[in-house]
Amino acid sequence: MNELHDPYLWLEEIEDPNAQQWVNAQRQQLAWLEQQPEVQNLQQRIETALNGNDNIAIPNCHHGWFYNFWKDAQHPRGIWRRTTPQSYRQEQPDWEVLLDVDVLANQEQESWVWQESVICPDDPDRALVFLSRGGADATVMREFDLQSKTFLAEGFFAPENKQSASWKDRDTLWITCALNEQEKTLAGYPYITRVWHRGQPLQEATAVHTGQPTDAGIWTYTEQTGGHQYQVIRQLVNFFDAELHINWQNQVHRIHKPPRSESIFFHDLVVCWLREDWTQQDQTFTAGSLIITPLQEALQPDPAYDLLFAPPAGMSLQSLTATSTHILITALHHVRSEVHAFSRTLQGWNRQQIEVPALARINLWAEDPDSSDAFFMTVTGFLTPTTLLRMTPEGDAEVLKSNPHRFDTQGLVVEQHFATSKDGTQIPYFQVAPAHLPLTGQHPTLLYGYGGFEHALMPSYSSGLGLGWLSKGGVYVLSNIRGGSEYGPMWHQAVLRENRQKAYEDFIAIAEDLIRRGVTSPEHLGIRGGSNGGLLTSVMLTQRPELFKAVVSEVPLTDMFRYHKLLAGASWVAEYGDPETEDWNFLSQYSPYHNVKTAAEQPYPRTFYLSSTRDDRVHPAHARKMVARLKEAGHDVLYYENTEGGHAGSANNQQTAHWQALVYSFLWQELQ
Repeated sequence: MNELHDPYLWLEEIEDPNAQQWVNAQRQQLAWLEQQPEVQNLQQRIETALNGNDNIAIPNCHHGWFYNFWKDAQHPRGIWRRTTPQSYRQEQPDWEVLLDVDVLANQEQESWVWQESVICPDDPDRALVFLSRGGADATVMREFDLQSKTFLAEGFFAPENKQSASWKDRDTLWITCALNEQEKTLAGYPYITRVWHRGQPLQEATAVHTGQPTDAGIWTYTEQTGGHQYQVIRQLVNFFDAELHINWQNQVHRIHKPPRSESIFFHDLVVCWLREDWTQQDQTFTAGSLIITPLQEALQPDPAYDLLFAPPAGMSLQSLTATSTHILITALHHVRSEVHAFSRTLQGWNRQQIEVPALARINLWAEDPDSSDAFFMTVTGFLTPTTLLRMTPEGDAEVLKSNPHRFDTQGLVVEQHFATSKDGTQIPYFQVAPAHLPLTGQHPTLLYGYGGFEHALMPSYSSGLGLGWLSKGGVYVLSNIRGGSEYGPMWHQAVLRENRQKAYEDFIAIAEDLIRRGVTSPEHLGIRGGSNGGLLTSVMLTQRPELFKAVVSEVPLTDMFRYHKLLAGASWVAEYGDPETEDWNFLSQYSPYHNVKTAAEQPYPRTFYLSSTRDDRVHPAHARKMVARLKEAGHDVLYYENTEGGHAGSANNQQTAHWQALVYSFLWQELQ
C-alpha cells in the first residue's frame, strides 16, 4: 500500500471543515454513552476527587518559597501560587496567588493551559511563564513579575513555539526556539539556541549553538549544584542519543561523554548514566552503570571516566537527583522500588540504601541542590494514596502531606506475577484484585500496557481506576513488557525496530497467563493503552482479537507508514524504524492501519478510540483514520475527540473526569 491508496488522508487536516464534520458526527454517535446517568455520576465522583482541597499541593522550592500550581472546581485552568515552608506545613497553608489562568484566559479570550515556569536564579522577582493554547506542546513564553503579579509589558516574550529557555542572568536568556519553519527539525522542534539580551528583538538574538534539521530536537535549561550554575543545551541527535553543550567561561563547549548516555552535573563533576555498554581503553562499563569524571576533563576529547555504580542483575536505574552533597538514584530491583544515596569522601564514594516501600512508585526531587541536602519524595501505590515526605540522605523523614483515600480498598491485594513470552523471557506484571480471588475465569479484567521509549510502568493511585473499576469488583493488571526500562536499557533495546513484535508477544503472554490462571477469560478481558500504548492495543486488535472482549486506544499511533511525517513522529524513527526504507518490511507486519480485516474475515471486539484535536505530538489523524477504516470494514468502534488537552487528552479536571468516566463505563459494560 502507498499514500496514493490511502482514502482517509483528508482526516490528517486537523481543522479542515470536512474533517471536523466527520469528528462531530462520531461524537454524536457517542451520545448514547455520554448521556447515561451512570456515566455522568461516575464523572462527577471522579471530578470531585480530582478537585479535592485535601489533595497534596506538590511544592517546588525557589529562593526560600514553596511554589505550586493548583487546579480545583473554582480554578479549572489553575492558579500559580506560593507560600513559606513554615506555612506549607499547616493544614491550611496561607497561599499567595500569583497568576489565575482562568482569569487570564477570560481576559485574553484564549484557551490558555499552564505548562511551566522558570524562576530567575539571580532575581527572585522574575520568572518566565509558558502557556499553551488548548494544552498543546507548543507554548507562548512571557516574562512575569512576582512582586506586581503581572506580565511585563516590555519583558521577554516569545510567540507560540515548541521552545525552552533558561536564565543566564537577570537580563539575559538562552532560548531555543524557531523563528521560522526553516529553523525546525523534521519533527517540528527547534534546533538553534540563541543568547537574548533584554530589550533586544528576538530576531536579533545571537545564535550560540546550531544543531541539525535531522535532530530530534534541542532543549535549553539550567542546572544548579553546589554553588555552580550551568546553562545547558541538550541536543537530541536521535531520541536516545543526546549531546550536551554548556556555557563555560562565556563560550559554548561540548561535554564529551559516551554515546547513548544521560548526564547530570554534580558540583565540578559530570555524572553519566549509560544506556549501552561502553569501552574506555581496556575497561568496559556495562549498560545501566553510573560513571563520573571532572567537568574540566569532560571538556577535553577522550576524557577518562571512573565507575561510580554498576547495578547488579535485575536492577535498573530510573532517575538521578543531586542534593548539595549527595547523588540520589531511584531504581527498580525486579520491578520493586529502591533508593540509594552516594556521597563523596576523602577515601572515595559511599553508597547507602534508603528504605522505601517496594511495591510503590517513588519520585524524588531536591529541595535546594545549592544549599540543602534535603529532598522531597512522593510514595504512591495502587491502594495507597500519595504521601509527600521531606527526607535527608541519612534517612530522616518528615511526612508533610498525604492524600485521602478516594475509594474503598478493603479486601484488595496487590500481587506480582510473571508470564513466559514466546521466546522464553519472563515478563512481570502487577495484579490488583480481591484477596483469595476465585479462579473461575469470570472476573472483568483490565490489562494496561505501554512498552516503549524506556518508560517503566509502576504502581500508582488513581481515583478514576478505583471508582470506575476496582470498587466495582474489577481486576486490574499492569504489564511490564519489554520496551520499558524495568530491567535496564537492554529491556528497551530488545524490542527496537525490527524486534518490535517481541513487545506484543510479551503482552499476549500476560493475557494468556491471566486466562490460564483462571483470573479471567476472553469474554471478560479488556485492554487499554495510550500513545505508544495505543499502538500496542491497536496491534492487539488486529493480531489477536479473539483474546479480548473490549479494546481502548488513547491518543494512539496507528499508521506506521506515515507516522514520521505527522507532527513529532520524525523524532521516533530510532524507536520504530524508517518506513521510507526497507524498514517498511517489518513495520508493515504490525502497522494497525494496514492490517485491518473486514468483519466477515475476522470479528473484532468492540473498540473505543480517544484523541485530542490539540495534540501536537501524536497527530489525531492516527485515531481518526483507524476509526474510519474499522467502520468501513464493518466493525463496531466508538470515537471521542476532545477539542483541548494536547497529548494528555484533557486540559482540566472536568475534561479528565469525563474522559475517564467514558473509558471505565465502556469497559465495565463490555466486560462484566
